[in-house]
Amino acid sequence: MRTFSRFILISSVAMIAFAIDLTVAAPALAQLTAPSELRVLKDGEVPEERPATGVKWYPGHYVFIDRRSNSDYLDENNLRLVSAYNDLAPYPIVRGVQVRYIWRELEPGAKGVYRFDKILADADYLQSKGKRLIVQINFKSFAIGQRVVPPYMEAPEYEMGQLAHGAEGDSGWVMRWWVPAVQDRFLAFLKALGDAIDEHPAIALVNINESAVNRPPDTPLWSAWVGAGKSFLGNLGYQMRDYFPNTPTVNYQNAFPDWFPTYEATSNSTGQGVGGPDHAPFAYEDKNWLVPSYDLHRRLNGKVPICLSVQWPNYPTTYDRGGDAELFFHFARNTIGVTHQTWQRRDPYWADVTSLWKSLETRYPGDPAGGLRSVCPELLAPCKK
Repeated sequence: MRTFSRFILISSVAMIAFAIDLTVAAPALAQLTAPSELRVLKDGEVPEERPATGVKWYPGHYVFIDRRSNSDYLDENNLRLVSAYNDLAPYPIVRGVQVRYIWRELEPGAKGVYRFDKILADADYLQSKGKRLIVQINFKSFAIGQRVVPPYMEAPEYEMGQLAHGAEGDSGWVMRWWVPAVQDRFLAFLKALGDAIDEHPAIALVNINESAVNRPPDTPLWSAWVGAGKSFLGNLGYQMRDYFPNTPTVNYQNAFPDWFPTYEATSNSTGQGVGGPDHAPFAYEDKNWLVPSYDLHRRLNGKVPICLSVQWPNYPTTYDRGGDAELFFHFARNTIGVTHQTWQRRDPYWADVTSLWKSLETRYPGDPAGGLRSVCPELLAPCKK
């Protein structure tokens, strides 16, 4: 896109001599092409901009890990990341690692003091190995000892910042997304994150955790809170695409189907991707609770990034019914149109996953996406590889 004075040139279809810059030589003027759409910008309006080199685009297969360290998620070591790299190193078809980072881990103390050096160190490490990093940001945990918001937010002005979820209040913690002060701090955190990591060449994608939450006990205002989630989380793509202009972004959604029209409208307006951690190849056969989210993904196929993750519980529920790694791949590729597929290690199933990876190198030679949808999404274009 080129701008001249206060005119915006959208695309070109025919030759024209367009006398705006008289310093252009006459022969060159004769070769200029006419725009298909020409309009005057309003006062204060600026042309929409895309990164000059395009949005980073590294679709394909990744290993998923739930934390970078081998111990507590607040620890400094990245031994689990190193182990994940060792798992994928023999398989060139695997493009990198998806790492889950908890908000509290990245803002562990004073307000606005961040530890994005952890993410950058992980990206540097993988880049040194020729691999990429998918950054998953969690405001939800699955262990009661794993709090999710920064410590300073455990105060009345943030309504304590988080809530223990689950039928018994023992399934972990979730950010109080319905509290305006919490929303403001989460957006400030995401903006700072974008400023810090967006331009790193090895960061392939940034995704936000799933929408599903187990309703806690004694929550009479739950319906109102869920409604606030629809507004805040469903529209988060507008901020994400602003904060990460060089990096594809994804919102996981797997619950609250009445939120899905909002997610879909946001994706269609911004290019925000979709996906989820529940990879269930028998969903349509069973007509289960994931069908609405999968339908959403299919409607956005080709328009935005789609990331599905094969995680710990997905293996037995699929293999016990005669499924295998090939079925996960087939569902991702042919039913949904996935661009990024991530795999959590779980034995004894892992040998079958690595066998699939080896076969993909032969079946899709020269395709770094390993058979997944590799075309730059329509609403993100242009992309760079």
